[in-house]
Amino acid sequence: MRIASVAVSNMKALGDRLFDYCVPEKLRNTVRPGAFVLIGFGKADKRTKGIVFSLRDGEPERKLKPIYAVLDNSALLSDEAMKIAEYVTKRCFCTYYDAARLLIPYGCDFNVEETVSALPQENGAAPMSPLEEEIYRYVSEKERVAVTALLDSFGDSARMVLGTLRSKGYITTDADVKQNVGDLLVRLVSIAVDGKTLAEILKSKRTGARQAALLEYLKEHGESSVKEVCYMTGASAAAVNGYIKKGVLSARLEQVYRLPKITESESPAEIVLNDEQQAAFEGILSKEGFSPSLLYGVTGSGKTHIYLKLCEHAVNSGKTAIVLMPEIALTSQVITRFYRVFGRKIAIIHSALSAGERADEWKRLKNGDAVIAVGTRSAIFAPVSNVGVIIIDEEQEHTYKSEMTPRYSARDVALFRGKYNKCPVVFSSATPSVATYSKAASGAYGLYKLTKRFNGEPLPSVTVVDMREEQSKGNTGIISEKLYDEIAGNLKRGEQTLLFLNRRSYNWFISCRNCGNAVTCPKCSISLTYHSENRRLMCHHCGYSTEFTEVCPTCGKKALKFFGTGTQKVVSELELLFPDARIMRLDADSTVRKNSHDEILSAFAAGEADILVGTQMIAKGLDFPRVTLAAVLLADFTIYSDDYKANEKTFAQITQVIGRAGRAELSGRAIVQTYAPDNRVLNLAVSQNYEAFYKEEIELRKKLTYPPYCDICQMTFESEREALAREAAEAVANECVTVRATKYPDMPLIGLGPSQARVLKVNNVYKYKLVLKCRINKDLCDLAESAASWFDGEKRFQDVLMSVEYNPENIA
Repeated sequence: MRIASVAVSNMKALGDRLFDYCVPEKLRNTVRPGAFVLIGFGKADKRTKGIVFSLRDGEPERKLKPIYAVLDNSALLSDEAMKIAEYVTKRCFCTYYDAARLLIPYGCDFNVEETVSALPQENGAAPMSPLEEEIYRYVSEKERVAVTALLDSFGDSARMVLGTLRSKGYITTDADVKQNVGDLLVRLVSIAVDGKTLAEILKSKRTGARQAALLEYLKEHGESSVKEVCYMTGASAAAVNGYIKKGVLSARLEQVYRLPKITESESPAEIVLNDEQQAAFEGILSKEGFSPSLLYGVTGSGKTHIYLKLCEHAVNSGKTAIVLMPEIALTSQVITRFYRVFGRKIAIIHSALSAGERADEWKRLKNGDAVIAVGTRSAIFAPVSNVGVIIIDEEQEHTYKSEMTPRYSARDVALFRGKYNKCPVVFSSATPSVATYSKAASGAYGLYKLTKRFNGEPLPSVTVVDMREEQSKGNTGIISEKLYDEIAGNLKRGEQTLLFLNRRSYNWFISCRNCGNAVTCPKCSISLTYHSENRRLMCHHCGYSTEFTEVCPTCGKKALKFFGTGTQKVVSELELLFPDARIMRLDADSTVRKNSHDEILSAFAAGEADILVGTQMIAKGLDFPRVTLAAVLLADFTIYSDDYKANEKTFAQITQVIGRAGRAELSGRAIVQTYAPDNRVLNLAVSQNYEAFYKEEIELRKKLTYPPYCDICQMTFESEREALAREAAEAVANECVTVRATKYPDMPLIGLGPSQARVLKVNNVYKYKLVLKCRINKDLCDLAESAASWFDGEKRFQDVLMSVEYNPENIA
């Protein structure tokens, strides 16, 4: 018997495994690893979908359910993809199906709706209970009923009743299967008769002028789309269909790709590297096989030039390439540069594309029509084979770690794919993460440095402004006197300015001067933010929104006061200070429309604005020749946070913003506004001294036992009842202590907590956490799985969701 090991959809992570199904003889040649299949699951044999992970021949120990159908005749996932899915499953504590789904875009997935139909009732059939009779009667009145509709009408108990009715022969179960997004098909037509016959038709008096033009066009241009032919000749679609019916024309459907919009640019220029860049390029390629390396270069040193050369080398060697960017905003500029060199050999993968565009870009890569995948985090799963290089730009960014299940790290998956393909993996940044730089410093990674800007210009001069002095002068705004003068000078010279503030909205904290209470989200333990454009209070965690009134929701008095400046308020203040300036804003609120990132950045690059205000979207990687002034409006947001990476994030943020200025012929200046001008990390960032920062930070990490001197395993417990979430966290902590004492007494391990999450309540769900400092190895994974299995067996915690994450970007 052919047996398939299948990952089943909609499983819980705890207790998930691959399930065996038998392959019917009629499907023996179509069921392959990586294919979507329709299966039945559970006692009720619920119709659902799965993905085949492996096949084997043998005799099963028990009777197996059959695979009912193959949903896609081609094996969607390659051998490499299946290996990636297995790796993510083990590393990210998720289900096999969820891991495999990462490798397939939404548009290529399938929607399965289970249905039931009534069978004729025979004499002597098994008796039915009153509920069974009611459900059978309901189904009999309709030709086909969706199971979801039945559950809505009769409740969850109907699920088991359906299983009983099926076993008694009263109903049959089936499924409606639809692909989420179909292919875009174009109808092509061509001449189907010989030249002599065509000439007679053209001479016929029955052939009108437009019909003749239609035939002449196809005669000259060959096969063309119906839309093109009608547009070019004025003929109607009816005329085309008439000739098809008569056999004069033949027609066929052909898939066309929905290609994302790419900003056109000048003709490709030859990529010329300077001495430092050439040395780095040759060094990266000098090692055979898998070789991780760090490309550390100051802002504006031309790291992208090296990316282009590495991809060019891979393509010329008959291989493919993957290039990751941390932000959609950053991706658009990089894509323009890559398109200038490689044209449509590149494919774009990021969340701002439509489902159809993402599906078609995925297909272009899988079919070999594109050989370079450029995109954000999810592009690491691009279906390319024989990978020649993987590049991760701005590798320190938190966006490379998924915050949704599966909580994978694109950096870790890149290393896995690099080993599989025996190719270089390049981590690149002007402010590399402490963990990555430590590996380079130890020799585990290659280290290549770019110490000078590509154009030979010096780094921007930086001024630190003490905002305490501004307040003492009576300036309560966000624009200091020094910054005002610099912006005014830029406007006079026709130069551009970037202003960075990592807070969107107008105000991000509101409290009552009467009762002292903050205006918080009713579903979350966090303050609401005020958005001036729609005059609403909004929660950035759960999405709750309410119209703003001046009345305090606690005491009913009109005594609300706004605190905290966001990007919207900055724009308002600038409009008052510089009424003639053209100002744009780039943040999550201004980029809700499709292509809005690209439109704003393209407009700013074209000189349609003098000042660009933005959040982290403008803090890195962007290159505007006329930007000579960059400013951090308030550098204090990350300095005093309780995140162990606070220093690292502060240094990177300030350094990256400073680096946006003076990237062409015009020299650059930068201003950093702060209430803590003596802060050591801030001043190291201002002086662009990464090595000194690293030496201090690595010593601090060593003393406190934080990465890279350990790994972190974080367990979270979520429940609508706070006491139950806390109890579950405490119980699992005790279980971890027991398992370690009995099985792994020599395991180095430091436990923190259990404790409340940084935001205790989100969308009416309370969260507690347990943090283990340790090393990720088999023993730790076994300990975590043992604790999770014990938790899964405790019925008192059935209303608590437990999750496990290794090396989270933030300790929640």
